[in-house]
Amino acid sequence: MTIRPGDDWGRRIPGPVSAVRVADDASAAAHRGGRVVLTGGDLHRALGAPGTPDTDSDCTELEVDLLEVVVERRDGREETTWAASSVVAGNWWRRGRVTAVLNTGFLDERNLAPRAHPNDGAFEVLQVDRVMPRRERREALRRSLTGSHLPHPLIGLVRADSWEIERTGPLDTLRIDGVIVRDWCRVRVTLHPDALLVVV
Repeated sequence: MTIRPGDDWGRRIPGPVSAVRVADDASAAAHRGGRVVLTGGDLHRALGAPGTPDTDSDCTELEVDLLEVVVERRDGREETTWAASSVVAGNWWRRGRVTAVLNTGFLDERNLAPRAHPNDGAFEVLQVDRVMPRRERREALRRSLTGSHLPHPLIGLVRADSWEIERTGPLDTLRIDGVIVRDWCRVRVTLHPDALLVVV
């Protein structure tokens, strides 16, 4: 069930616990509907980078939202994949818009959306305006290590449960949980609450 402010998150479950061990966000999302133990990735970091639990004993099980990502190719084909943490379109280092759909708030070592929670029934969308100069982008990225890059007049942050991104230029990259997707023209992201169980 989606967490509410002030509520406890998770429930104790008796061991032994059956769960798949995964080292990154893309691998976690591939186990949609299942139960995983995280050893790395942005979702792992958002949970406080917990140690690996002893699944022979009682554990805590957390429900986590996932992102359904529909990628439209230039030839009109559509492919569906899933993400546990992020969908990022654009290039931070060039002029042009950057859009980051964030389920956990983290992107690598950066805390891009400090108020994000992976089970609150919404994701955060951070958008960097296309006119933002490179020097300001570098400074915002540096400040994002501590989550202090906001507020900024050229960076927007909104909450949503669905979002669409259109490619704006030939150099726009698309990364889904860090995995590069090529030859894309449009992407639709929809949040699915409680779609993954994480054991800590």
